[in-house]
Amino acid sequence: MKKFIFFDLDGTLIFDDKELSNDTKDCLRTLDIKYGLCTNRPLSDIPTLDFLSNNKNYICEGGVVSYDYKKNKLNLNEKAKNINHKSIKKISLEFLKEKGLSINLRQNINRIYSSTLYFERPLESDTILSLGRMVTDFLGSNYEFEVLSETKMLFTIKNISKGQMIKNIMKENFEYYLISDDEKIEKDEKIENLVYISIDPNNSVFNESCDFVSSNDFNRRLIDVILYIKNKQI
Repeated sequence: MKKFIFFDLDGTLIFDDKELSNDTKDCLRTLDIKYGLCTNRPLSDIPTLDFLSNNKNYICEGGVVSYDYKKNKLNLNEKAKNINHKSIKKISLEFLKEKGLSINLRQNINRIYSSTLYFERPLESDTILSLGRMVTDFLGSNYEFEVLSETKMLFTIKNISKGQMIKNIMKENFEYYLISDDEKIEKDEKIENLVYISIDPNNSVFNESCDFVSSNDFNRRLIDVILYIKNKQI
């Protein structure tokens, strides 16, 4: 069974060290371990995030577009940079009119930006494809995504934990691991078949909910984690 690692970059796991990032990427490729990104930072915020540049899925907590399933509304963040809101709104209105959806412009007062799309101008075809998938394939899932290119998709999410977000995209033919330094996990909220790994030995509260805790040595902790994942069988 293949393994899939979710890196929680709120802890900036290894990404300040480009050499270590590249070594880790090569190691994961050799071991045939897939990986994804779980963060609310834009790529330009952490220069070495190109560590995952060839990977399909960027998983974020915020974004320029979000679909409120309960209210049947599409929300556009009007503070997003480099976004032509009039164009997107026009496309959205035309495409979603038959779906009975309404558009709601909102201001994100807590964070000016939180996704790659804030720094790119999405193509009309990408926007239409994204909106179409949001109201068909993922209807009721409470998470959405934007298509950045043929090989990249940006998931956006609102008011849902990382664990629940991960659960929404888990498939049966993978073993899943979440690497983080701090995550609010209630014991009854732990996701079944998701292995929780801590890279912060000093975070006693988080570590209580984890299946594995790395060593305190920064240069060894990622090696410890990869070896653990390599040998682990869920």
